Amino acid sequence: MEHFAGLDVGVKDTSVCVVDKDGTILLEASVPTDPDILAATLKPWRRSLRRVGHEAGSLSPWLQRELEARGVPAACLDAFAARDAMKAQRNKTDKHDARAIAHLMRMTGRGASRTGAPNTGKTPQLRAKPRPTPAPSPRSDLPGLRCRWKCG
Repeated sequence: MEHFAGLDVGVKDTSVCVVDKDGTILLEASVPTDPDILAATLKPWRRSLRRVGHEAGSLSPWLQRELEARGVPAACLDAFAARDAMKAQRNKTDKHDARAIAHLMRMTGRGASRTGAPNTGKTPQLRAKPRPTPAPSPRSDLPGLRCRWKCG
């Protein structure tokens, strides 16, 4: 039997929903946003878990790396595709978002959703390095430059 999971990731807590291939909900829980705890929560379905989806966001690169390192088949959902798919929800809560993501993962093989790869982790590090600013050059370094205005 195949199982699919959806994660609605928050800074402190993550809502988790696990469904089977027919869409029956097997688990709905809220756990701390910690890869070890998330992997432990999904452990009963480890062998039959096909995809674990989470929406692209600020924690996506870190979470993707950490879940894959723990053997969880994580997939990062394109934020726009996920938003469009969840527009029809009446109740917009973390629990319902996790449920919708789990169902998107269940239907992904049928082309219902786009998945993408979050940043590799190198990009934020590269952006964080300050670029050296060139020292201002004195006017004498600019040959042939003449002032067009009378100064002083």
